[in-house]
Amino acid sequence: MEFKETVEGVLNLKIKKLKTNNGGKFTSHEFFSFCPKEGIKRKFFVWRHQNKRASQRERFNILWRLARVGCNLPKTLWAEGIACATYVINRVPLSLIDFKSPYELMFEEKPNVKHLKGSPCYVHVLASQRS
Repeated sequence: MEFKETVEGVLNLKIKKLKTNNGGKFTSHEFFSFCPKEGIKRKFFVWRHQNKRASQRERFNILWRLARVGCNLPKTLWAEGIACATYVINRVPLSLIDFKSPYELMFEEKPNVKHLKGSPCYVHVLASQRS
């Protein structure tokens, strides 16, 4: 409910669909009645069975790995590392959404990434797929 208020208040967008796991906070009686009242269609998934898509838990784990291992940050800076990784990930085009970035879908414009600088990066190709 707080998320809905934030999205609609700050971003001026309406939530049309909500995809969640079967966790207790998403199966409460209150939440079941709230969504239809607000015109929100609901869909459930089992996070381990997502086909070619990273579940929320996997995305969260990726962010922790980026902050903790990739940067060798002390624990006091992990939140900053996660915020930085999230910022970049939200501006990277994804094949699952027609090579658009989450930022582009949210704000209907391509993100400006000219200010991002750093080390060169490379796509990892599995050994079995290299030629």
